Amino acid sequence: MSLPAGISAFLPGTSVAAGAAVLFAVGSVLQHEAASSSAHARGVELRLLVTRPKWMVGQSATVLGTVLQVVALALAPVAIVQPVLAGGLVVALAIRSVRDRCLPSRLDGIGAVLTCGGLAVFLVAARPAAGTGDRLPPWFAVAGAVLLAVGLVAAASRVERGPRGALASSV
Repeated sequence: MSLPAGISAFLPGTSVAAGAAVLFAVGSVLQHEAASSSAHARGVELRLLVTRPKWMVGQSATVLGTVLQVVALALAPVAIVQPVLAGGLVVALAIRSVRDRCLPSRLDGIGAVLTCGGLAVFLVAARPAAGTGDRLPPWFAVAGAVLLAVGLVAAASRVERGPRGALASSV
């Protein structure tokens, strides 16, 4: 069985994206375990998490996964890289099941199967091809979008309900 032409043309980028997905999954599982064991009545505090080796290893895996994601995007189009990264959810489920020594629930299993099926269909149907780069937005538009996003997060953190609780408990 051979890979579709669009995917096989970008095999190095696809492989790097798969590595990034595994690192994101490992990082997610380790950080979740560390945060769960650090939780107390006031929530989880960042200053306690940074003293936990498991959380720091999880953070390191996530940072390395981000670096690999950037490399993958340099080697393959986003139409391949992002779906492969989404497959990291299934990898995280598998890692969590092994670490907890129990099978995933039926609903989790169905979700994993549907995720894999959807990703396969998307990768085959997308027919990814190399881009020319002539339709990139100007740098100031990207910088403006980033500043807007940061401003919205900062404003949301000032609101008494909604995201504030989640943001306040992590710092």
